[in-house]
Amino acid sequence: MRKSVYAGAEEERIQRGRKNAGDKVLLRGKQREVNGEIFQDEQSKCGSVDKGASREREREACDADKSLRGRRNGRNLYTRWVKKNETYVITFIERETRQIVGHRVSERKDVETIQEIADTAPKAATYHSDGNPAYAETLYYGNHFAHYDKSETYTVEGVNSDLRHYIPGFARRSKCFYRKIETVIAVMAVFVRAFNLFALKKFQTRKIAKHRPASSSKLHKYAESPFALIDFF
Repeated sequence: MRKSVYAGAEEERIQRGRKNAGDKVLLRGKQREVNGEIFQDEQSKCGSVDKGASREREREACDADKSLRGRRNGRNLYTRWVKKNETYVITFIERETRQIVGHRVSERKDVETIQEIADTAPKAATYHSDGNPAYAETLYYGNHFAHYDKSETYTVEGVNSDLRHYIPGFARRSKCFYRKIETVIAVMAVFVRAFNLFALKKFQTRKIAKHRPASSSKLHKYAESPFALIDFF
C-alpha cells in the first residue's frame, strides 16, 4: 500500500535527524537541507528539527533562511536603526485670558530658546515658571519667580494638557507621531491661532455661573460657553 502512495520513490526514504553518507532524502513540507543537515522552517524562528545539530549549524541554517526569504516572495527587506531626537514645545501663557502669547518648537530647552520667547512675547510685570535652571537664567522685563510646585503654574499646565488633548501627535507616540520638526512647527502655528481666538472669545463672553449656596464651592465659577475650540479652526 505504501508503494502506491509514494509512486516512483520506492528506493528513497524519509529520515528525521542526521543525513548519513550515501542516503537519499526526500524533503517534505518546509524542510530544507543545509550542509548535510535537515532543518524545518517555522514562522516565528529559524530553529532546526535536528536536536543533535550544533549551534554553528543552526546559525548557518538561520542565515540561509534569511537569504532565501527575499527570493521566495520577490521582495527584500532592509532595516536600519534611527536615532530619535527629543523635541520640546515651550509656551508662554497669559493667565487671565489663557492665551498662548509665545511658543517655540525646538530640539533644545536652553536659555537662548527661552530668551527668544521672552523677547518677542508681550511684556508683563510678573513671570512664573517651574524650577528649570534655564528659566532662572533668562532675562525678563518684569520680576521672575521660580516654583517647585504648581501653585503658580497651574494655568500653563492646563494649557499644556489641552495641547496633549487636542493634538493627537502629542498624546500617542505609537500610532500618531511626527517625523519632522517642521511638521510640529506647522501644527503648532495652526493650533495656537485657533486656540487664542477661542480663549479670547471665551474670556469676553464668560458669565458667572449660578449655583446653590450649599454646593457653589465645588462647581465651576463661570458658566459653560456656547461654542467650542473646533469652531475657530
